[in-house]
Amino acid sequence: MNKDTDLPQDPLQALLHDLRLAQPELQALVECLREQVLKVCPMASETVKYGGILFSQAQPFCGIYAYREHVTLEFSQGYLLQDPEQLLEGGGKFRRHRKVRTLDDARDPRLADLLAQAWQLAG
Repeated sequence: MNKDTDLPQDPLQALLHDLRLAQPELQALVECLREQVLKVCPMASETVKYGGILFSQAQPFCGIYAYREHVTLEFSQGYLLQDPEQLLEGGGKFRRHRKVRTLDDARDPRLADLLAQAWQLAG
């Protein structure tokens, strides 16, 4: 914490702090998704980038981003992921994402498989 402002100096903690103040319900979703990513990919590095949390190993593999009414779990190489239940959205060249609106969405066990695949691709 910065003694002058009582704001966290760490960019990740500052992002979470700001989100908690502005949109506490979305902050809970971000925290839950972050826990899921780190549970499946405990060696992932975290960086605040593009207004969210970017997770990497040899290269970035996913990110968590808060929007006005939902949070997305975005996969950098999502087009390569096996997604038989078609959980992922997006028609771009590479990226795919999953919109998360509830804690049940964030805790969906099917996300673990997608995260594991993304982690493996990034290595």
